[in-house]
Amino acid sequence: MPIELAVSLHSAINEKRDKIIPINKNFPLEDLSAVLVEYQKQTKRRLTFEYILIDDFNISENDANALADFVHQFDHIVNLIPYNEVPNVA
Repeated sequence: MPIELAVSLHSAINEKRDKIIPINKNFPLEDLSAVLVEYQKQTKRRLTFEYILIDDFNISENDANALADFVHQFDHIVNLIPYNEVPNVA
């Protein structure tokens, strides 16, 4: 089946990712990486990493370097998504 996999990454730093993706506490980036390596070995398909750019949270040079370090091992696309605030939503 021609199914593509998109991964909601939003941070390549475990401590930050824990705050916005709670399941990261049980399955940290190291586990995600291992599963994705195996997925690509089996499927030979490109991955898409979704990354919402959040001011004062995940857009520093350190964040960019962590993202590059995480994704470099994969055949991938990184989709950078500007964060848009929604009125009356916390």
